[in-house]
Amino acid sequence: GGSFMLLKKKTLFLGLVLMGASYADCQKNYTGMFCDGTSVDNITASGNVVLQGTTVTNKVAVSGLLDAYSATLNEVGIAGKAQVSACKIASKFAIKGYLEANDSNFAGSLDITANEAKLTNVNAQNINVFPDSGKPSKLVLAGTTNVTGNISFNPAGGEVVASSGVTIKGKITGAKLTKTGE
Repeated sequence: GGSFMLLKKKTLFLGLVLMGASYADCQKNYTGMFCDGTSVDNITASGNVVLQGTTVTNKVAVSGLLDAYSATLNEVGIAGKAQVSACKIASKFAIKGYLEANDSNFAGSLDITANEAKLTNVNAQNINVFPDSGKPSKLVLAGTTNVTGNISFNPAGGEVVASSGVTIKGKITGAKLTKTGE
């Protein structure tokens, strides 16, 4: 109805019935959620969450898999895996699980709790890496990835693998740097 459009906050909760024209571009199913070309305040979901050309102005919280393409996000928290391509993240991006990011811009801190993460053609500020399951973590930087801040591994013992086109302006702490010719 018309009164729904008066709500100032649009929040998607998986499991609730989504109503109103403002959610016309998000579909949910048994395995997760798919949003295409829409703008919402918050997304809280579990399962496979696909955001394509979507703008989320406040927070994205995903338990499962986030697959974001050409999305504009603010604050992101993920427990699971994420594939991020051609995205802009304005604030903090925190993930516990594998991250693969391509052609994206992380304006806030990037906190990764995982054994491995790969960033290709990415602009990032500060990257904090924490190992998952006690094994040393590996951060793979490829293409023209540019890190303007510091890369920190806690505890120490990790590895940063950087191809020849990668720029790291800050310091690397807690990890050795391995350069590759690719």
